Amino acid sequence: MADAFGSYDDREDTAPPGLNAVAAEFGITALKARKLMITAGVYSTALSRQIKELHSKKMKIEQIMSATGLSRASIHSYLPYTKIPYKLDELSANAERIRLYRERKKKCVEFRAKLSTLTRQPAKEQEEELWSIDGKERKIKSLKEIVEMMNWN
Repeated sequence: MADAFGSYDDREDTAPPGLNAVAAEFGITALKARKLMITAGVYSTALSRQIKELHSKKMKIEQIMSATGLSRASIHSYLPYTKIPYKLDELSANAERIRLYRERKKKCVEFRAKLSTLTRQPAKEQEEELWSIDGKERKIKSLKEIVEMMNWN
């Protein structure tokens, strides 16, 4: 982010890009842009430095609130992210694992719903139905194999 827009420091003489310009460039709100810039270490104002200093001294949020006169939400908006922000184009590894787990779980529910009707169909129709559920490029040998795979929980 610093490469794209430089840094924002109120102690510098150069005119920094405004938060609204940064937010518009990335299609996010000005508050989110500020928090991302704080997290990246490229945003600095007297207030942000004060909150950072108080927080680094292990002061509780309530103590910082009384020292600055700001609300809890305002204090948190001047602290860096401790986790990855939501709704990014690139998912974290854990978010990708969760997405894949939910997708597989949904497929298992679909399969179990169709299982009772599959056993009454001829083998060719069973195979076609299994391919429509699985969607993968691997050969499924039999309905029995699938049932055994499903009994893992």
